[in-house]
Amino acid sequence: MKPSRPLLVASLASFLFAAPIVAMAAGGGVVVIAAGNVVSGMGLAVAVALWDTATQTRVSPEYLARVSAFDWLGSEALRPVGYALAVPLLDRGRAGDSLLAASTSSAVRR
Repeated sequence: MKPSRPLLVASLASFLFAAPIVAMAAGGGVVVIAAGNVVSGMGLAVAVALWDTATQTRVSPEYLARVSAFDWLGSEALRPVGYALAVPLLDRGRAGDSLLAASTSSAVRR
């Protein structure tokens, strides 16, 4: 697979990360949630492969470690905010709302 716009395809594939969480929020059974995980895994494989390939081919080797570190930091920096927002929703007994919020966060995190 060699798309002409690999970062666009990687970004679109990252929306599939939310599939299992959406399945849980919708009240899907085990089979539906498992299928969502398969879809999410395929999206992850495509997104990571294209993202890492683009990074390694377009960033000078002397800057690659630094760019990768900032990329990882940017991907993970808001995780504690998500945890902090999820707790009040769960305390109110609104697990469905928190799952939908998690799916949105998961889909747009890259």
